Amino acid sequence: MTLPYNRATAKAYAREHLRGIWAAAMTPFRNDLSIDEAGFRRNLRHWFHDLGIDGVFVAGKQGEFFSMSVPERKRTFEIAVDAAKKHGFQTIMSCSDQNMDVVIDLAKHAEAIGADYIVVHAPVLHFFKAQDETLSLRRSCREGVCGSCRVLVRRATSREVETALGCQTLVEEGMEVNFLVFPNPTHHTYGLEAIPNSWEVQQRFHTIFPEADHCRHCGGCDRSCPKGIQVEEGVRLASRGRFREAGELFIECVMCNFCMTACPEFIAPNHVGLFARRVTAYFHIRPSNLIRRLEEMRRGELEVRIDEADL
Repeated sequence: MTLPYNRATAKAYAREHLRGIWAAAMTPFRNDLSIDEAGFRRNLRHWFHDLGIDGVFVAGKQGEFFSMSVPERKRTFEIAVDAAKKHGFQTIMSCSDQNMDVVIDLAKHAEAIGADYIVVHAPVLHFFKAQDETLSLRRSCREGVCGSCRVLVRRATSREVETALGCQTLVEEGMEVNFLVFPNPTHHTYGLEAIPNSWEVQQRFHTIFPEADHCRHCGGCDRSCPKGIQVEEGVRLASRGRFREAGELFIECVMCNFCMTACPEFIAPNHVGLFARRVTAYFHIRPSNLIRRLEEMRRGELEVRIDEADL
């Protein structure tokens, strides 16, 4: 089935049509643990006809998707779409899963049967016994995307939520884990070939990363970094033109984006570190103190007077 929107128009379509009161549908089961299809249809009819809701959210956490097989989840999709179309309402299907192949399979099925929307959220995993030595789902490592197994962890013996990398975190009994997905920032665009020489690097840096000078020194980036990098210090060094030193601090950065999401000034410290490492290698950067002084002169912050006697 062809959807009434594409990737370019999806947001505008949702703003116009994804409105009103929606219900997160619970999934009824029989005593033998199979889906109670008749009961689910009665619930849908009650929600749509008697309560007059505008749409239903199917197979989400309230619907206990984690206790259903993939065919069972697909069947709940089909029942909901059939009921919604009879009553003229909308559906949104949860395609969430720990396995990306399952997510894609469910999304394609939802589109094929005429669901209006899908949602994919980070899976919440509850461990009651050892299942693997680490939390890594292995998929990101196989695909060469280091840092994508970023997680929030709360251990059974603590009330604190910690940031971590799944591949480096051992499973513990009773721990709760959220695998997180963050978009990469799109507001930092540059090409090193556009910088004519190393004398221009600091000026270009402040053009590309103007927010770097607004650091509040709150330490949030340092606390959020699962690699223990001195993130705030790295940003400070880069802002002063000391790119080689800044780059060395970020040498173990895996671009997990935790520091970026923790920053109230929307600085992307990991991208600052990447810039520092790139320009150092590209230009074999000239002395930082000299570059900083030249930049201060360019900004009018440093006045240099040369007397004839000095010539």
